[in-house]
Amino acid sequence: MLCISAEDDGVCSIKGLGKEEMIQNGRTILCLTKAGGHIGFLEGWNASTFWFPKPAIEFLTIHS
Repeated sequence: MLCISAEDDGVCSIKGLGKEEMIQNGRTILCLTKAGGHIGFLEGWNASTFWFPKPAIEFLTIHS
């Protein structure tokens, strides 16, 4: 499982993630960013695109 989340997410709090359990689980990858919020993960000068599909597609390609 790939979990992409942000520490500043006001909707899905980091406290509810089970961070330590995810880290200890050999079948889970946790991508935790400092910022990004619930609808974040924007990239580029004008924040017109999202970066999260790139690692998600790579994960699915490798693990399918």
